[in-house]
Amino acid sequence: RDPDGRAQEMLGVMLDVTDREECRLALEQGWQRFEAALANTAITLFEQDRELRYTWVHNPPLGYDAHRVIGKTDVELMGPEFGPPIEAKKRQVLTTGQALRTEVVTGGSDGLASYDLHIEPLRGADGDIIGVICAAIRLGPVLPEGGAGRARRTAVPRRDVEDRDLLVDRISARLDRRQR
Repeated sequence: RDPDGRAQEMLGVMLDVTDREECRLALEQGWQRFEAALANTAITLFEQDRELRYTWVHNPPLGYDAHRVIGKTDVELMGPEFGPPIEAKKRQVLTTGQALRTEVVTGGSDGLASYDLHIEPLRGADGDIIGVICAAIRLGPVLPEGGAGRARRTAVPRRDVEDRDLLVDRISARLDRRQR
């Protein structure tokens, strides 16, 4: 400014944020695709830390609300009957670092159900295991079968099994790329 206060020069900085904005838009578009692909499916995706507390869940099953799942363990959510066997499988992945695919039965406010559970070790930037990331695909409701607390899962149509296997393979491939 001159002695009378009129502007004489202007100083400024310009930053090209095109790359940042393109990246943000690509992430947003990817998330929208993810949401659309899983909408109204029997697929639940989630992450848990090393203490097996839920840190993220998408499309929670059995009447659970995502905000009520975060911070809890399987035992806290499913009780002593269903939580410990599921947590044992996840601890095996934490210990060995090897992925595991297994069928589990669990209960919630909507009843009992059987799931194809794919458990992968979740690694941090340094490669250390920081938790697990899982895909759970509902196979069907579990029906009582009488005597000694035994139960059976209702039959799953062959096409559903093939679709489930294809989805698990695709999710696994994406998880593998993400963790490299």
